[in-house]
Amino acid sequence: MSHWLFNKEHKMFRQSVRKYFENELLPHVVAWENAGEIPKTFFKEISNMGYVGIRFPEEHGGSESDFITEAVLLEELGRYGTGGIAISIVYHLTALSLIAAFGTEEQKEKYLEPAIRGEKIATVAIETKRNEQLSSTRQGNGYQLNGNKTFVTNGVSADFICVTANTDDGLNLFIIDCKLPGVLVQREIKKLGWRASDTADLVFEKVNLEQSQRLGSEHEASEQLKQINQWFYVMLALVSISLSEKSLEDTIRYSKERKQFGRTINRFQVLQHKMADMAVEIEKSKNLTYRALFLLNEGEDAEMEATMAKVHAGEMAKKVTDSAVQVHGGMGYMMETPIQRYWRDARGLSVIGGTTQALTEKVSSLLQSTLEKDTKEYTKS
Repeated sequence: MSHWLFNKEHKMFRQSVRKYFENELLPHVVAWENAGEIPKTFFKEISNMGYVGIRFPEEHGGSESDFITEAVLLEELGRYGTGGIAISIVYHLTALSLIAAFGTEEQKEKYLEPAIRGEKIATVAIETKRNEQLSSTRQGNGYQLNGNKTFVTNGVSADFICVTANTDDGLNLFIIDCKLPGVLVQREIKKLGWRASDTADLVFEKVNLEQSQRLGSEHEASEQLKQINQWFYVMLALVSISLSEKSLEDTIRYSKERKQFGRTINRFQVLQHKMADMAVEIEKSKNLTYRALFLLNEGEDAEMEATMAKVHAGEMAKKVTDSAVQVHGGMGYMMETPIQRYWRDARGLSVIGGTTQALTEKVSSLLQSTLEKDTKEYTKS
């Protein structure tokens, strides 16, 4: 269904992106998932198409467009980049968003520009609160990092990674070249879904960093990440929505072809209702997510809306893809159909970037803070 948020230019861009991914991405999904990796040439190809630099400044090689244009790209990636390809790009773009927002000109030249050109792959391993995984201590004019990061998407293939690390006074954010001495892949991890994107546990052993590798202000990572996480949540919600839409489309198509008891199964009321329920759940997520997208595009705070969107979309994707498997019957359980891949991919969307339970706690906290703020303002008036 169309939405007022997308103008004529956005719709034309969607047509172009969809055609490109249909021809240049979809035919490779199964092979890349079987191989367990996304060729680095793919990052170069989508960079050449201008897809990586959509929102970034022109002086650094980007197009300086809006959030909505990048949302179109992400929705089409979610539709055609199953098997972990879309998720890999989300992490890549999140790292670049951090550098664009908080990086120095030197950092942007060294990391952002080559990534926009497709010459480097990026990722993130970030926490919004202090944790015990990775610590940074002062070492002369720089820092030394010790500890680990677990379940890092693009952890094997990335050329650089943005990480948070504990300090005595808060969190710092760093950009780390993955070939630095002491940065080690402890293990590569096999996953239920997203098999085309690599995932790894990383170890940092006496990794010495210059001060120029700190991203943003000292001890201010928690505040910096509030802004970036809003877009990160929306990106994941957009991928969840488009994956679910593709699942529904494939299910409707299959139901018109599959016959039982002398008629196609789309004629059975119980399955009609199941597919209608799938469509309703998708529309619920769209409205939550597009509201957050609109606020971000307007430069407004969308912490509550983005978190809600991520929570609902992750749970919705599980329900919709599970229903898709059910309507497909035995065929939905076979590896020869893409429906099983959609189901496997969807299962991770309520876990990655913060579990449903953790983010529901965040929503609860935000609600209470909002109520307290509104009460104080009402009392003053």
